[in-house]
Amino acid sequence: MYNEEFELETNLSRAIKENEFKLHYQPKLDLHTGKLSGVEALIRWQHPEKGMIFPLEFIPTAEKTGRIIEIGDWVLHTACLQNKKWQDEGLPSWIMAVNLSAQQLYQPNIVEKIQNVLDATGLPPEYLELEITESMMVDVQKVLPIIKDLKRIGVRISLDDFGTGYSSLYYLKEFPIDVVKIDKSFVRNCTLYTKDSTIIKAIIAMAHELGMGVIAEGVETKEQLIFLQQQHCDRGQGYLFSEPLSAKKLVKVYRSVEQKIHRDGKPEKMATMQLAINKDGGTLLVKAYMNLDKVQNIVKNLLDKDTLSIYGNRIYGLRGTAFIEIHKRGRCLMVHSSEKGIVSYLHKKLTDSFENVEQSSIEDIIKIE
Repeated sequence: MYNEEFELETNLSRAIKENEFKLHYQPKLDLHTGKLSGVEALIRWQHPEKGMIFPLEFIPTAEKTGRIIEIGDWVLHTACLQNKKWQDEGLPSWIMAVNLSAQQLYQPNIVEKIQNVLDATGLPPEYLELEITESMMVDVQKVLPIIKDLKRIGVRISLDDFGTGYSSLYYLKEFPIDVVKIDKSFVRNCTLYTKDSTIIKAIIAMAHELGMGVIAEGVETKEQLIFLQQQHCDRGQGYLFSEPLSAKKLVKVYRSVEQKIHRDGKPEKMATMQLAINKDGGTLLVKAYMNLDKVQNIVKNLLDKDTLSIYGNRIYGLRGTAFIEIHKRGRCLMVHSSEKGIVSYLHKKLTDSFENVEQSSIEDIIKIE
């Protein structure tokens, strides 16, 4: 056993120098539109004698020996460089998710390191998503400032394997998390056992109320996909859609991967958004099942920037002489304007900007809430 571990440590050292590590990318699909919204970078070791070695076989040793820092730096730089290359080639702008280890996150210069990688590769920060686990957040006093600093440079934060660790609701309240990933152990049994399906429903509802996106990991059957769509889960990842692929192969097949939601999921189109104008025409209510940040940015762009004020979940400002108020609650935005023309303009712009927009009444949206 000792000899095997020593050999692995020696081989790891050589693998770093000889560039034996490769990245594969597993697609994440929007469960409403079917579009590929991002990928997760997953490391593989192409050993010259043993062939492909998967992370579970060497990451524990890398963490034990401290090699994980060097390996993690390589993964981060390579993934960002690849995403920028795809963008330069004219491919859709996907979000690149990279797993951070505890040792990486706890480095005093981690924020500076990530900023340097973004600067060196030219990747805009909004297209990098850092995945951390609940166990890494236990020391709140240490980790919370780091996460806040990472958010300040513009990257996204994803809470991986949610539901399997400490699952403290305090983390969701205090940490600026963009996405919650439902662990595959719940997804695996979501159509078999009521407890698993109930937990998934609760996670999705809670995350959406907090303004977070939700990704389900380990989607492997059509039944699981349909269940997740019915619960308005935002994105899915798993072998039903695609195994992790090389960068070259992903480019070749991503369009066919995007057809799988329509082929295997709910046959009818699902509403991505509900819109309703009140009777006097001065208020628009928006219920967004996806892209809430994009919706809010469209509304904010109506405001004259020098008049914009933010107080908690409310945004105020002027457009010319018109007063506009934006109130965010969970997955809903209420937009009120002193000029009805602005409300009707915004209603049309959102209808034209998104697929499968459903026109509703204020009462229907409130019932859903």
